[in-house]
This record gives sequence, C-alpha cells and structure tokens, in this order.
Amino acid sequence: MRVMLFFIAVLLVESVRGQSLGHYAIGAINDPDGYVNVRAADSGAVIDKVAEGMYFFYLPTKEAWTKVKTLRGIVGVMHTDRIKSVDERELLKLRIKEEGSADRDTICIYKDLAKEDTGQLLLGNEQQLLYPQIKATRRTEQGVRFADAHTVVDIAFGQLRLGDYKIAKQRGEDTDEVFIFDEKGVQADAYNKRWAVMQRLEVSINKKHYSVPYAMTKYFIGVSSKDIKLYKKGDAQYILHFNYGDGASARSVLLILGERGVLLKRVYSCF
Repeated sequence: MRVMLFFIAVLLVESVRGQSLGHYAIGAINDPDGYVNVRAADSGAVIDKVAEGMYFFYLPTKEAWTKVKTLRGIVGVMHTDRIKSVDERELLKLRIKEEGSADRDTICIYKDLAKEDTGQLLLGNEQQLLYPQIKATRRTEQGVRFADAHTVVDIAFGQLRLGDYKIAKQRGEDTDEVFIFDEKGVQADAYNKRWAVMQRLEVSINKKHYSVPYAMTKYFIGVSSKDIKLYKKGDAQYILHFNYGDGASARSVLLILGERGVLLKRVYSCF
C-alpha cells in the first residue's frame, strides 16, 4: 500500500511539474512531534524537514500525498493529514530573482513590507508575484481595464495639474524648472508636461464598488498602462502592481485591494 501511495505521489509531482506556484497554497505543519518530513516522490527518502512555525508551499488535493516546496527550495511530497491551511490574508507569495543566484520562492508577511530595504528587495523589478494574473480587457495610453467573473478594476490617466502638488522652482540656463514633491515630501524629477497621472482608479469586487481617492493616486505620475499588472490573491483580495518614474525618482508600488477599500499600500524606491 505504501508503495502504491508513493507511485501516486510520483504521478502527482510529474503532472504539476510545469504548473505555477500561483496555484499553491501556504501551509503549516499539523503534527504533535513539532516537525514533518518531506520525502522524495520516487524513493520515499527523507529529503527535508519542516518545523513548527515555518511556512511552505503545497498543492491542495484530496489525495493522501501532495507536492510541497519548502522555503529552502526543496521539492517533494508530504502526507496531506500533516498539513494545515493558514490565513493568507496578510501573507504574500513571491519569487525573487537575484543576480548570480537561482530564483528563490519565499513567503513574506505584510509587516515586513513596511521595511524599506525589504520592500526594495521584494518589490523591485526583479521579482514575480506568485498568483494568477488577471488579463486586461482593454489597455491603451489613456488607461487599462481588468475584469474577471468577480472583479473589475478600471484605471484612467489624465493630465497632471501642478496646482494639485507642492512644487519648487529652480532657475535653469534657459527656463525655470519646476520640481514636484511626492507624498513623502521628496523632490522628484523636473516636471515634464507630457507626464500623465493616474486620475481615476475604480474597483468592484464581488459587486462591492469603490473609488480609490485621488489624493492617493495623484502621486502615481508617469505610469504606463503596459506596466500595470493585476493578480488574484484570494476570493476577496487582488494585488495591483506597477512601477513609475525614472532614474532616482523611480518607484515600485503595491496595492492590495479588498472588497471595501485598499487594504495595503506600499511605495518603494527602485534603488
């Protein structure tokens, strides 16, 4: 019987080898011994251990064994009755691409995103959110619209109005230059009249609709519609991710959208 179970586990691993971790859940162990073995699907040999208090990725299934991936990157199988689901509402699944190193899949707690250095590492250009991506139904220079069976996110760009910002003027060789301060009071690049601003962000999740205040979106300046991505994090949570700005003013933005408003907003320097 044990041989048969591991044969099934081998088939399970092979069937999902090309599948994204976006379909995986975050789990913790359910064992009085305080640890659970991760076994090789082909031989049953112990190849890793997951201790109490540690998270890992697992593929939800009704079978006796399921594929798991530990935060050390070990892929194997675990008995499903040794796994308990966790509340993922304040957790993020990410793949970090570090120069000179293999990609690293990790799980981040929201509170860690408050740390500037952690946010720069996790949400810079070289990362991937491990969630199913929602396709855009419309994407133009004027805006972008995402929609699935439960959600509509509609973004429109408009002309930047200097009167909406704190500004500073500096005398240049030919003309005066105007600098806009961001919401943290940091001076950005010199104003370019071609810049557009995220003027409208409308969200509808499970038939609950709201508008994200312009006081927040007006600082998303120079965003390109082609760079905006929307991910489905759960039944009532979506992630909006994009970059904006150039050079030292470049920023990476993560907004977690709930049914009734923005649950989390993080803006990081890309440097």
